Amino acid sequence: MSTKNEKELPFPKAVAKKIGRPAKEVNETLARYSIEPAGAAPSARPLRVVRVAFSGSKTIDEQEVPFDFEWDVDSNGVWGILAEENLVGKSSILQVILWALRGRSKSLTATVKNWIQHVDVTFRVDERYLRVTFDVEDEDPSGNIAFGSSAETAINREFDGTEEFQEIMQEFMLSGLGLEPIPASQVAAGRIIAYDDGWAAYTGAFLTDADSDAIIGEQVGNDLIQRLLQVYIGIPWVRTFFQARRHTRLLEQDSTVRRRALRGLGGKSLEDLESDLADVNAKLEDEGASNLASQQLNAAHIERDELANKLETLSTSVSDAKTTAVKCRQSRIDAEQAVNALAEETAASKFFGLLTPHSCPRCSAKIEVDKLKKEQDTNECSVCTEVLVQADPNAAAAEKLRRDERLKDAKKTERDAERFVKRLVEKQVAAREALDAVGQTLTRLAAAGTAADAGLLQSEKDRLEGMIQAVTAILEAEDDTADDLLIVRAAQNEAEERVKQASISVMAEISEEVTRLAKALGIRDVESVTLKRNAHVNVVKGGSVSKWKDLSPGEKLRLRIATVIALSRGPKSLGMGRHPGLLLIDSPGREEMQQEHLEETIAELVNLTKEYPDYQMFIAMTGVPSDLQTVDTDRIRFAEKGQFLW
Repeated sequence: MSTKNEKELPFPKAVAKKIGRPAKEVNETLARYSIEPAGAAPSARPLRVVRVAFSGSKTIDEQEVPFDFEWDVDSNGVWGILAEENLVGKSSILQVILWALRGRSKSLTATVKNWIQHVDVTFRVDERYLRVTFDVEDEDPSGNIAFGSSAETAINREFDGTEEFQEIMQEFMLSGLGLEPIPASQVAAGRIIAYDDGWAAYTGAFLTDADSDAIIGEQVGNDLIQRLLQVYIGIPWVRTFFQARRHTRLLEQDSTVRRRALRGLGGKSLEDLESDLADVNAKLEDEGASNLASQQLNAAHIERDELANKLETLSTSVSDAKTTAVKCRQSRIDAEQAVNALAEETAASKFFGLLTPHSCPRCSAKIEVDKLKKEQDTNECSVCTEVLVQADPNAAAAEKLRRDERLKDAKKTERDAERFVKRLVEKQVAAREALDAVGQTLTRLAAAGTAADAGLLQSEKDRLEGMIQAVTAILEAEDDTADDLLIVRAAQNEAEERVKQASISVMAEISEEVTRLAKALGIRDVESVTLKRNAHVNVVKGGSVSKWKDLSPGEKLRLRIATVIALSRGPKSLGMGRHPGLLLIDSPGREEMQQEHLEETIAELVNLTKEYPDYQMFIAMTGVPSDLQTVDTDRIRFAEKGQFLW
């Protein structure tokens, strides 16, 4: 990395200079691993909601009530969703927007998902429209996504299920907003697995609520937060760094695996193995080897191989049999539940059939005598006038017999499966004991001096030749990738140095803005907030330093809001920033925020949309329209006490 007073070299040349390799070789290696020298991030492209609509039927007081919500919001600035009471649909509107935007719901409750039958949300992605329409059945969406500058030129893609929904949204949104999947890797089962965090990860920075425990986004526990932070800030060389870091980890893992493989082959050098092979070949030329020892040893080897194959087959059979036994056990449980359910239904039917209503269960009005008599004569219910269905005792008895027989068969099948597993396990144990015994025989024959036997020598020759072949392949692979690892690791280091240099001024400005906003939002004793590139936060208040985990829920929420505002305001003032400008803020007053601080928070959000006209914000909160004095009433959806938003 060049110093500030030196002219910065082109990235491949800087990497080549670090390791003393030709720039052409560096370029070829970076291209082979798809590591892009991305010195400047693309400009931010705006995203906003144009229209949100959803409909369905909800159950209230045991009554089905249809609903149809529609809201045209085709302009930037602040939009408000207010209600005097909780649980009337505020957060659900934001969650429906997120559902359409992500392709998967985030925090929409199962109850609301069961109520919603149709969703229709339109977004503006840069200069194009994206309309998402889908029906919901058993909480599973299926529908169509149209993306284009007009209905006539739009690309239409149908989807069936959440997985297809997510895939199409990722494809359209990443290309539409000029974003790329974020390169990543993680350790799983002792191995490093490469993957990409896609569109769903980006959307974590759109919603600010009290449920997330992260400074930005929604996931805690890996480095996604710092990657999101750096990508949205638009720090140069970030993507190059993440790409190089991922491939460095993978190449290092491959090298480690090869070294382990060499140790597993005895840890000998290729020269030592070739020397051992020469000795064995010399001994094979000696005709004085014992034929009897050869026969005994060969027989023991054959028996060992047969037992090893048998044990492997038995192990597979035991595993399959146990799986079958589990399925049989579940079938028996299902059959028992079916028998119990029928018994409960029969008992309930008898009980309710004996009831004679004397008043309407809804209005308590007394039921007239002639209606009760009519019910006895015509089987017409005296309450709802529906014809009462008389249970067929013969059909009920037949169904009981069928379910009892099924349960009997299921129990027998389960017993048979368990016995079969037991027999296979016994055979497996016996085969393992026999294999151990043959191994002891081989050890005894070797100790008795049969290593000189021609048969054993031939086996040793085959083993050494196989080891030499394996070691040769490992060493060739190590030679092939050693240069790659050197170049990719140097690219990671060079990119990281450039990221650090580029982030100094922007992180300082963002930290100052977060500090100012934190004070404005009611954290009065805060002296400074330092937001680091790795997404760690240090808060100095009352003369002492607090980490993010040490803050109260209310302080965390206010700092999250302050960070989102600062991330949007700070980088753009430096000609940076890639946040598309859509913010969904849910219940900012929920976590111990006083009214004056809430008003200051909203004022800051409104000011942000005035500074950056491409920004669009939705604020859902408990309150009345006067709480959003700076927001026009025609931009507010409001539910008075006792009412619902939809």
